This record gives sequence, structure tokens and C-alpha cells, in this order.
Amino acid sequence: MNITDLHTHTCLSDGSLTPEALLAEAQKRGCGLGISDHAFCCNMYTLEDIRNYLQRISQLPVLRGLECNIGEDYSLPGELDAQVDYVIASVHAMAGPRGEKYPLGDFFCYESHLTQEESVSYCERMFDEYAEATLKMAEQTFRTQRADIYGHALVVPFYARRRGTPEAFDFENAVISLCRRYHLALEISGLWESTNEGMIRRARAADVKFTFGSDCHLAKDACNLTRAVALAERCGLVQEDFFLPIRK
Repeated sequence: MNITDLHTHTCLSDGSLTPEALLAEAQKRGCGLGISDHAFCCNMYTLEDIRNYLQRISQLPVLRGLECNIGEDYSLPGELDAQVDYVIASVHAMAGPRGEKYPLGDFFCYESHLTQEESVSYCERMFDEYAEATLKMAEQTFRTQRADIYGHALVVPFYARRRGTPEAFDFENAVISLCRRYHLALEISGLWESTNEGMIRRARAADVKFTFGSDCHLAKDACNLTRAVALAERCGLVQEDFFLPIRK
């Protein structure tokens, strides 16, 4: 199976490696590469920033992607959108039932072992309300904006606390349903526990496609897909089960 890492970050947003250094790491590991730096945040705030980013990575033999925030307007003008090979849409703020949003930066640092304590502003007894609100936020985004890949779909606090429960199972199935309805690929992450074997098997049965993503920000994580590939192989996934964008 040919492996392509589609979820990566460089120093052009909040990663540590240059695009050239990241490409060298991908070549060392023998995998294809897509670069998907953050749009409208993390040093890339304006359309001109995005245009410069796309011009920079267009000089390299990589797929040109963006990671965008579910729940925000990240639409691009047609001429700029046409230069983007794929869009990863990911939750970076948890939605509250009254429309409030809780940024998940601290939670991500905790989950990736960069900090020792979880510091997230949410009310534990309202897990179900948060889940429903977040899924509604995701559906609104997928219905109105471009998205090709659902990034680290389960890396949200209410799922982490409910992992293995009927509520978590229902959330997984809701994610699968969104992927199927809006023709999104489901990311299998090398960094996060963002899918599990049962979910992957159910998604495959629903004709959902998959992608690999290291979500690397640090050099040590660059194109490290060992866990993700092993999980895919246990589930019996083959090349045809994966979505691979075409370089425009």
C-alpha cells in the first residue's frame, strides 16, 4: 500500500520544520506528502498569506492542502481555492449549547503529552449537550463550505472522558454519518487516538474513505505514521479504501 501523509504542518503556520525539511523527512520514511498548514490562524491570517503559502509549496513535489477550523468561515475566492488540492476540516474549539466556543489548545497539548495537566473550560455534566452542539457545528460547516477530510474527529474532551461508553459509540457513528453524507474522508492519525478499530470497520462498511495524517508540528513527529498504518492493516484496509487528492 502506498502511504501518503496528508496532515502536516510547517513553519509557515505553527510547525517547526521548513517545507523543504518536511519533504526530506517524508522521503526518508518513503511516503508521499501533502502539506496542510492552518488557514486563518497561526501566522497565516489573510488571503495574501494563503496565496504566498501556496506559491511557496507549489515549488515542491507535494500536495497542497489547508487545515481549516470547523465552525469558522474559511471560504476562499475561486482563483485561490483552485490552487488548493484538499481541505482538512477539524474541530479546534468545542461548541457549547448556547453558541459559545471553548478553544482546545490546552487540551491538545495535554493529549499530545506537551503538558501534564488538562486545562479546558467546560462543564463535565454537559457532555451530551456539547456533543450535540459540536456535531451541529460540524454539519453546518460541511454543508456550506469545502471540506475533503474530517481531521482528528474524536479528539475532543467529551469523547476522551466517555471513551468506550454507549455515548461515545453514538458519537463515532454520528461522525461516520457526516463523512458519508458529505463525502468526506476520515483521517487515521499517527499522533492522536482519533479513530479506533471498530469505528474504522463501521466506516468502511458505510463506504467512507480514509486518509493518513501525522499531524506533525515537531520534527520528531514528522511523517510518523507507524501507529496509523498498523491500525489500518489490522482493519484490512487496502489502497482502494483511501482518498488521495490530485495535484492541480
